[in-house]
Amino acid sequence: RTVSRPDYFGTSKSAPVLIHSENAQYTPTHGDKPVSGICKISLVVDPFGLPENPRVLKSLDPGLDISALAAVNDYRFFPAIEDEEPVSAAVVVDVSFAPPDDALYSPEFE
Repeated sequence: RTVSRPDYFGTSKSAPVLIHSENAQYTPTHGDKPVSGICKISLVVDPFGLPENPRVLKSLDPGLDISALAAVNDYRFFPAIEDEEPVSAAVVVDVSFAPPDDALYSPEFE
């Protein structure tokens, strides 16, 4: 099938475009301190815009890594285009984590 996209011109391969994302759930960590940061996930976006083979490139915390992988599985993309046809393409996505506000509360600061 021929696909057109308003931001794509020419015959070279375009990158996939994220059109729907889910927030990753912050999970309790195994230490005393709350963890925040970015978990990097690599994946392949198939010609239908679905994520395939997500893998953790940069780990943050084992529980948060699992949460990031679960969220990324629900992402949806406009697929990459090459010669006006949808094709698979590899991408890296950043999943950000910050502890909930109540996790930052510490009675020692009263």
